[in-house]
Amino acid sequence: MLRRKDGPGGLLQFAWDVTTADFVQAEATGREEAMAAYPFGAEMFFQDYLALITGRLQVWDVAGGAMECWHIGRPLDSLVYAFFGIYGEHQRPDLAALSYATMAAGITAPAGTR
Repeated sequence: MLRRKDGPGGLLQFAWDVTTADFVQAEATGREEAMAAYPFGAEMFFQDYLALITGRLQVWDVAGGAMECWHIGRPLDSLVYAFFGIYGEHQRPDLAALSYATMAAGITAPAGTR
């Protein structure tokens, strides 16, 4: 579960679909309901999420206070740990953002234009 707060659409909630590996929008609920329904998740401000995926901010900058996470089991099974692996300091945020943008363009482009 990824919950984004204070974005243009208000609170938006996305669930990870394991059959497609996509985050799909889910009906927004309270945090306690989300924690009861989904075994792991993260809640963060929209502007922090946007800065993270565009390479202007590293996950270390938000993981300590601005992002709230929950999980069942080992810490390595958490969504925040995945963010550390993808957006951590071992990555250059600017190059990671460029790589993600290129991959996303390939995924969303019509098949004949790739």
